[in-house]
Amino acid sequence: MKLKISFILLVLLVVNFNVCSNDSLLVHNIKKNTINLHDNNSGILIFASGLACKDCLKELNAVVLSLVPENIFDNIGVLISCKDNIITKKEQIEHFDKFFAKSIYSYYFDANYSDVFFNDENNTGFWGKYKITVTPCLLVYKNKKIKFIDYNEMFGRDKEKVDLKKLLLKTFNQL
Repeated sequence: MKLKISFILLVLLVVNFNVCSNDSLLVHNIKKNTINLHDNNSGILIFASGLACKDCLKELNAVVLSLVPENIFDNIGVLISCKDNIITKKEQIEHFDKFFAKSIYSYYFDANYSDVFFNDENNTGFWGKYKITVTPCLLVYKNKKIKFIDYNEMFGRDKEKVDLKKLLLKTFNQL
């Protein structure tokens, strides 16, 4: 009997692990329609919030613009964390339009937004999942594989200057 229960628990654990390990890329557009970014073969998602390094946003935008002619990404998006209010969302898009080229970026919103920017107890959405406290950070995805690059890996000033283009291409090619 114990063997049977152990086997059932093991099966449930394996099934649960497989379901949970399938990273979802569900976001909302401004109208709150859910979009699965995995429907695109490849892309990058730049995390942006009020606590964003403005010079870093500009630098990251320049790198992304330099890669556009190479047609590497099917989708280039900016993920904004803000209240689920159409006016707030429009204000945030207007704010980040100052840093990003409007014609190539799509703006998305965290489908699991929480009023708490980051809190271990309220670990929902992308900000909680990746423990984001400072932006920009980046999510690179290709063929349903995901790699998160945090702010410190891109802009950590305590080490040598990071070649963002090289980092982005290396990350993308490893997926």
